[in-house]
Amino acid sequence: FSPDLCRAMTLRFQSEVQTDSGIDAFRYVADPSLLDNGTRDDTTCNCPRSTPCPFPRGVLSVARCKYNAPAYLSFPHYFKGDPALHAYVD
Repeated sequence: FSPDLCRAMTLRFQSEVQTDSGIDAFRYVADPSLLDNGTRDDTTCNCPRSTPCPFPRGVLSVARCKYNAPAYLSFPHYFKGDPALHAYVD
């Protein structure tokens, strides 16, 4: 569970890798549903107030864990988010 995300994080195994120092490791990546706001059936609870969600895919409201502050999370540069998100940034 991540208190910053207000939810458990699901990570998927991607591959075996080796660091620049030669250490063997496993690479895990975030599941595509991590910041989904309800566009998938199994993530509809991520947008509890209304259906459809008032914000695009790739932005997750964390207000209920942040004293109802208007707080949202996304991947850096809205990675894996709705392309419409880029229109909000200069």
